[in-house]
Amino acid sequence: MDCEFLETKLHDINFEGTIISDLFTENTTGLDLHFNKKFPMNFWISNHRIEITDSLSFEKFLKDMTYE
Repeated sequence: MDCEFLETKLHDINFEGTIISDLFTENTTGLDLHFNKKFPMNFWISNHRIEITDSLSFEKFLKDMTYE
């Protein structure tokens, strides 16, 4: 809950089944991240769930979050 990824480089992390709520991110990048379609990563933002099942959707999510 209430997570912050500031100037963070995520590398070789397994996000299977991870739940994150109210994330703030700035200048965060990821490399060799692992996701699972059966047990996706879920972000909760203002009672809205965003499901992440692959690296491309995670990168897009981080990019979108940077500008909010």
